[in-house]
Amino acid sequence: LSELLKRAFYELLRAPGLGQHLDDEFMFAGDDDAWARRKIGRTDLVRLVRTREELASQWARGAALPPDVRDFPCPLTAGEVLRTPQELEQLKQCDEARRLAVSHWRDLVLNSDLYVENMNDPIEGLEKLVELDWEGRGFCGGCVESWKASWIRQREKVWANLDLWLELPQEGKEAGEGEGE
Repeated sequence: LSELLKRAFYELLRAPGLGQHLDDEFMFAGDDDAWARRKIGRTDLVRLVRTREELASQWARGAALPPDVRDFPCPLTAGEVLRTPQELEQLKQCDEARRLAVSHWRDLVLNSDLYVENMNDPIEGLEKLVELDWEGRGFCGGCVESWKASWIRQREKVWANLDLWLELPQEGKEAGEGEGE
C-alpha cells in the first residue's frame, strides 16, 4: 500500500498545481461526492507542498552546476601510460571538455529549459542528464560513465527520500512500533 501511495503522491508532485484546480473550489452544481474525491485533504496538501519544496531544493543544488571534475578524475589519466595517438587525442579532447565543463553545462542544461522544466521533478531531470550526449561534447566514455552512475545514485536517493519527505508509513512497521528503542 505504501508503494502505491508513494507513486500516487509522486504523480501529484509532478502535476501543475499539485493536480488541483481553483475552479473545483467554486463548483456549485454537480455531485458533492465526486468533488470531494478530487480534492486533496489539508494534511496531504501540506505534505505535498513540503515535499515539492524539498524536490526543488534537491534539483537546484544538484543541477545548477556540472559535477566537479575534481571529484571525478578522468580514467584516461589514471594508471597506465597512453601509447597510441588515438588515446592521446581522446585525452586531449576530454581535458578540453573538462576545462569547459561549466560552459557545456550551461548550453545543455541551463539554457535548454531542462533546468526549469524539472524543478519539481528531479527524478526525471536526473534521467534526462543521463541521456544527454556528453561524449559529443568531448568527454571520454569513462568520465561520462562516472557522471551517469552518480546521477543514477542521486535519482535512487531522491526516490527513497520521498518516503521520509511525504511521511509515508514504513513497510513492516506499525504505528508506535520501534519507539523507545
